[in-house]
Amino acid sequence: MDKHVTQSPDAIGIKQLWLEILRRKLLVVLILLIGLALTYAYTASQPVLYSSTASLLIENFVPTQTQTFNQFNDMSVSPDVIKANRILAESRPVRDRAIKLAQRELGEPPTATVADLQARSDGQLLYLQVLDTDPTRAMVYSNAWSAAFVDEMKERSSKKVSDITAAYKTVVPALLQSWHDKRDELQKFEHDNKFNAKDYDINHIFEILKPVGQSLEEKKAALNDLTAEVNFLSTPPRKLTYEDIKALASAKSDPDIAAFKLELERCRIQLRDALEKFKEDNAEVAAKRARVVEAQKDLDNASEKYLQRLVQARRIAENERDGLQSRYNELDQQKNKLIELSLKWNNLNKSVEEGEKLYNERNQAMLKTEFDKILNFTFANPWESAAKPLVSYLPSWKRNILTGGFMSLVLAIVAVVALDKLDDTIRTPKDLQGKPGLKSLGLVPASDVVIDNIAAYTLVRNNSFSMVSEALRNLHIGLEVKHGAHGPGQPLIITVTSSLANEGKSMISSNLALLFASLGRKVLLVDADLRKRSLSKAYNCDDKIGLRDIMRGASFTPAMAVPGPLPGFFLLPAGNAKPDTSDTIQPESFVRVLNEMKPGYDVIIFDTPPVLPMADACIMGQHSNVTILVVRSRRTSLRQVETAVANLTTANVKEIGCVVNGVDGGDAHADDSIYGYGYGYGYGYGHESDKNARSLDRNSHLRLAEKVRE
Repeated sequence: MDKHVTQSPDAIGIKQLWLEILRRKLLVVLILLIGLALTYAYTASQPVLYSSTASLLIENFVPTQTQTFNQFNDMSVSPDVIKANRILAESRPVRDRAIKLAQRELGEPPTATVADLQARSDGQLLYLQVLDTDPTRAMVYSNAWSAAFVDEMKERSSKKVSDITAAYKTVVPALLQSWHDKRDELQKFEHDNKFNAKDYDINHIFEILKPVGQSLEEKKAALNDLTAEVNFLSTPPRKLTYEDIKALASAKSDPDIAAFKLELERCRIQLRDALEKFKEDNAEVAAKRARVVEAQKDLDNASEKYLQRLVQARRIAENERDGLQSRYNELDQQKNKLIELSLKWNNLNKSVEEGEKLYNERNQAMLKTEFDKILNFTFANPWESAAKPLVSYLPSWKRNILTGGFMSLVLAIVAVVALDKLDDTIRTPKDLQGKPGLKSLGLVPASDVVIDNIAAYTLVRNNSFSMVSEALRNLHIGLEVKHGAHGPGQPLIITVTSSLANEGKSMISSNLALLFASLGRKVLLVDADLRKRSLSKAYNCDDKIGLRDIMRGASFTPAMAVPGPLPGFFLLPAGNAKPDTSDTIQPESFVRVLNEMKPGYDVIIFDTPPVLPMADACIMGQHSNVTILVVRSRRTSLRQVETAVANLTTANVKEIGCVVNGVDGGDAHADDSIYGYGYGYGYGYGHESDKNARSLDRNSHLRLAEKVRE
């Protein structure tokens, strides 16, 4: 079976859960009371126990022999020492010793019942707790347990101290000999290598080596420049001129080249001056020109000699480079040797220091162990003695009652959620959405008015501003809009039924009739439920002639209809004959009666028996314009509604619409929407303002009344 939309896991929130708890408060209270009663009975049945606790201080930790022989192991406290002491306290030897001490002090025989002993640790404190029905016995057992644990620790400490002392006497001399051997090896190294750590300064070697390296790099760079210039001038072999060397940077700064170049420039200037004064063939001009040629030859010869000077300078630079390289290599070897000796000395010296440190530590530990042995030292000392308890420890009424109440509350909530999940009843019109053949006309909110009371049947007249009245008015508007315009002798015929009894169909039938009558319609409300006769009883006409008499052969006359509380409202009772379970509506008789009723009324409403137990609604629905199936919220299951609709559909009922009656505010708000009632007319019940919704619905109803009067 399909699950309700409102029952999906996402729909059960805190607010919805609270509403479900309120709906099932009796169940919740019953579960709480049963849970508290069981808790009370359980607590009362438990024996009364008294608690007495003695505490011990665990002051130190004795290393094992493995730690003693391991020369490089740290003597740190093991993280499991406290746990080991707690296990030791609960061990059989300690418990037996404690029981004997307690029985001796109390004068009990060995067969006496043993108290409950519980040990727990908190840091360095060890708590020994004893539970017993006798407070004095609990105190004695706790102090005896503390004394037994201290005695056990003394015996174990004494034996362990003896074992460790023997181990130290073997290890300490070996450590001393190892230290001396390492020290002799260091002294031999210093003597053989004439090494004194104070005299050897590696930083001094680095200070000497650094400028030598810088000079060497500078000399290499200068030599590379000279070699490049020599190669440039010597390739290919030729007689050099000034034009060959003038591009070299070093030639520009050479004094000889500069002097010959200056002389050549001076001769050229004198030649220009002579050419300005004399003719070309003048002797003075010829002399000056010859001097220019001679100066050019001198400059070219100086260029050739410049190459020779470069070659000589390169040779000198190579010699200087080789000397610096040799010096640098010598200093680097000294540095490496000194570093090697320093590393060896450091390793040997570190080994000597570690040997000395390890020897001193073990020697001090040995002396302390011997001192502890003399004092009969124990590592567990009494911290607080046990006292006689004045109040009981168990059972704890407060804790048990709170725990039982909490568990009962959880169980109650689980039961509420489980029942909510198992509940397949219709709650809101949204549960009908998507179901084939199920058309929702809207919902009617829950009311405090009793459903079969006359006040409920005339609710729209006596309490017209209530939420229920607004919902019924909204349903009426929808019916008027779609089915209200009928010709003479063709009244609007409505059948109101339900799946089962007590779903509110008579209340809805009566109020719909009053709403139609309030618009000036002439309405005949027929009590067609011949067995229950709710309308006839409510309007005090149960003893008058009615439908049962007409169905048995009498003819219908308007005088048979009883006038109601409004003009135009008439009620045809069920009949004054004694109710009979065999009374049913026959199709042929119903058609005759209906034809007799049609000429005198605008609206005819039949309040029929439920669909599932009786077939009367199917017969009347065949001749009705619309059949309203009333569904009681949280009472009618989806399966019952589907069966009822299937029965009506099989009987060829023209139009079927469902109205969910008695929907409370919690279920309405659980749906994230505002349901529309009827045929397109909205009725605000949910997240919109109730006041605005009721005002809008009354205005719509007034406009419809004016239209009908016109």
